[in-house]
Amino acid sequence: MLAITLLGFHPFDEVVSTTHCAILEVNTVFRWDDEQRYTVVLTQLIAWSYMPGTLCLDETPPASPYRVLAWRMVKHPGHVPSRHNGRWRCLWTEGAGVLNVTATKFLESWTLEDLEVADRRVLPMADRRGLGTMGSIARHSR
Repeated sequence: MLAITLLGFHPFDEVVSTTHCAILEVNTVFRWDDEQRYTVVLTQLIAWSYMPGTLCLDETPPASPYRVLAWRMVKHPGHVPSRHNGRWRCLWTEGAGVLNVTATKFLESWTLEDLEVADRRVLPMADRRGLGTMGSIARHSR
């Protein structure tokens, strides 16, 4: 109930779309600064989809068969996925709607490269499936 309140929607009349992805990953990107220390650039939540056979833009095979489905900034701890009925789950506010995103696996990583931006070399943003559209979001009452 607290998470529902933090997201800013009413628990008895919310807009929900459920999307499943292969992996939910919390990725913290660092950079080496002028003072010779690592500083956090951003922390993001990435939804990965399993897409074997996808080729990079230069027609070479990518290192991994997983492609970014969508991503969002992690602005507070409530954005980090948690276990729910045997799956990993998080809620993303999308305009007037709320997306329920589930995955069978969860990763947490710390990198010097932005993984979402790097994945654009394989699958441009315009070609991503995304998490659903407002047309696919159904109104629910509890």
